[in-house]
Amino acid sequence: MSMIFAPADADSLPLFILEPDGLQGWLADQPDHVGRWLNSMGFEASLGQTCL
Repeated sequence: MSMIFAPADADSLPLFILEPDGLQGWLADQPDHVGRWLNSMGFEASLGQTCL
C-alpha cells in the first residue's frame, strides 16, 4: 500500500507524532509561539493525546 495520500504539490499541513521524552527537544526547534500554544492547550505528548 502506498503511503502517499496527495500529490507532492498539494497544499498540506505537517503532522508531527511526538512522545513525552522528545517533546522538549522538538519544542527547542520550534518558534516560541508553538510552545506557548501547546502549553496553553495542556499538551504533554501523552499516549493518545492530540492537539490540532
